[in-house]
Amino acid sequence: MNVIWLQVAPTAFEDIGWKFYLVFICCTLVAIVLILFFCPNTNKLPLEEIAALFGDEVSSDIVFEDLKDGSQRLKIEVVKKGEA
Repeated sequence: MNVIWLQVAPTAFEDIGWKFYLVFICCTLVAIVLILFFCPNTNKLPLEEIAALFGDEVSSDIVFEDLKDGSQRLKIEVVKKGEA
């Protein structure tokens, strides 16, 4: 995209001058609107919830895993529905 902008810039500045900067402003505003309305917010969400946002059917189980030294640790098992 940068190559295209650089190729048209001299001609655009000759024809429309400073208004060529408005092209960048308009493109940025359109991108912001598209991102706000069509890209879901994934801030501070676990991966399972993000997968669900994008249409994956997932389930997760929290289990305790026994370690060799006799202790346990928390383990989250994620299983795609249909595979279990």
